[in-house]
Amino acid sequence: MFSGSSRPSSDKYDAIAPTLPVSISTALARRVSNTLSLSSPSSRDGAPKPKVAKPGYCLKCTKKKCLYECMPCGHAAFCKACAMKMATGGKCKVCGDLYMEVRKIRK
Repeated sequence: MFSGSSRPSSDKYDAIAPTLPVSISTALARRVSNTLSLSSPSSRDGAPKPKVAKPGYCLKCTKKKCLYECMPCGHAAFCKACAMKMATGGKCKVCGDLYMEVRKIRK
């Protein structure tokens, strides 16, 4: 099978794994670059800005006051409606830690 070299003869090698044209790597690099630039917020003109909640307002809907906190981190994060949707756990919108439940804020 091998004739003294570490690579099979050209005919056998081409039959097993044909070589791709060099231009494919250039095309792939261009496609990856375009995909990355499209996903970048700075490259999108007229794109809607992400919602930013005022202090004390829900970090999910940004419209209602925070009444519930993530546990165990204790960050106030959700209004009642959003807390009910997020009650089974997720990532805290403040610190990024995983939370297991939400609890009504005790004043």
